[in-house]
Amino acid sequence: MPWNEPGGGNDNKDPWGQRRKPQGPPDLDEILKQFKKNLGGLFGNKNGGSNNGGGGSSAGGGAAGGLMAVAGLAIVAVIYFAVGLYTVDEKEKALVLRFGQYNRTEGAGLHWRAPLIEQKEIVNTTALNQELIRGRMLTEDEFLVEIALTVQYRVPDPQAFRFNLVDPDFTVSQVAETALRSIIGRSTLDSILTIGTGQIQSDTREEMRKILEGYQAGIDLADVNLQERTVPEAVREAFDDAIKAGADQDRVVKEAQAYQSKEIPLAEAKAQRVLQDAEAYKQQQVAQSKGEVQRFEKLLPQYLAAPEVTRNRLYIETMEEIMSKVSKVMIDDEKGNNMLYLPLDKMSAGHREHAAAAAAAEGVR
Repeated sequence: MPWNEPGGGNDNKDPWGQRRKPQGPPDLDEILKQFKKNLGGLFGNKNGGSNNGGGGSSAGGGAAGGLMAVAGLAIVAVIYFAVGLYTVDEKEKALVLRFGQYNRTEGAGLHWRAPLIEQKEIVNTTALNQELIRGRMLTEDEFLVEIALTVQYRVPDPQAFRFNLVDPDFTVSQVAETALRSIIGRSTLDSILTIGTGQIQSDTREEMRKILEGYQAGIDLADVNLQERTVPEAVREAFDDAIKAGADQDRVVKEAQAYQSKEIPLAEAKAQRVLQDAEAYKQQQVAQSKGEVQRFEKLLPQYLAAPEVTRNRLYIETMEEIMSKVSKVMIDDEKGNNMLYLPLDKMSAGHREHAAAAAAAEGVR
C-alpha cells in the first residue's frame, strides 16, 4: 500500500516514517530540537538497535534529518542577518550600543548590527529642536516681568548629547532659564520691554553657549527668541502710569534739546558779533590814539616856539569843536545880571530853511 494512501494509517507520516507537522512557518524551538535529534542520528544511536532490515531505514532517516537541520540553521542565519540590517539617512547618525555600552557612531548608509547584542539609536543632527521657557523674573530696577523664551538647537554630536547629559531636554530648559534670569537681573524693565530686546537675546544665547560648552553637551544653539515680555496684571496699572510719565519726560527732554539746539547757535552768533564789534572798536581807538599822538608830536615844535599862541589856538579849536555839537548857548554878561540865551538850534534851522527856499527859488528861475 502506498505510504500516503488514505486509510492506511500513514496520513500524517512522510516516506521515512516521520510524522508530518501542519503547514506553517518553521518554529525556532522545533528546528533546534530536530537538529539535536538529527545530530544524534548522524553519530549513531547511543541506545543501540537491531541489525535487521530496519537498520537501513534508520540510516536514511538520519541523513534526511541532518539536511533539514542545516537548512533550518541557514534560515535562522538569514533571518538573524536580515533583522540586523538598518539604514541611516543623510540628516541622521546612529549610535550603536553593545550590551548597553556605547560602541560606535554610524553615518549615512546601510549598516548592520548584531541583534540581541547591539542596539541602535537614530539621532537627527540637522532638525531644529525647540524648548519653551516661561517664568516671572526680577529686573535690575526691582520690577517683576513675565518672560516667555524659545530656544532652538541642533545636535551635531549625538554621542555627547546622549551620554554627557542625563536628561538632555530638561538640561537645555534649565540652562536657558538660568541664563535668562541672569541677563534679566542685569537689565532694566524699560530696556526689556522696548529697545533692549535684541541685546537680551544675544546675551542669553552667549551665556547658554558658555554653560553648555562646560557640560560638553554636543548642542549647537540656532536661535533664542523672546516671545512675551509683560508685567504682572496686579501692577499693570501702575506700570502704565510709569510708562506715561516716562514718555512725558522724554517729550520734555526732547523739547528742551530742540530749544537748546536753536538758542545756542543764536547766542554763539551774537557773542561772535559782539567780539567782532569790540575788536573793531579796539582797532578804531588804537588808530585814533595813534593819530592824536602824531598830531601832538607835530604841535610840539610849534608849542615850544610860541607856547602862548599855540595854547590859545588849541583852546579856540577845542571850543569850536565842542560848540558845534550843542544847540543852545548861554552867555553871561559881565556888565549886568542878565544872561543872554542864544537858540542856536532854531537859528540853524531857520538858516537851513532860508537856504532851502533860496535854492528852490533859484531853481524856479
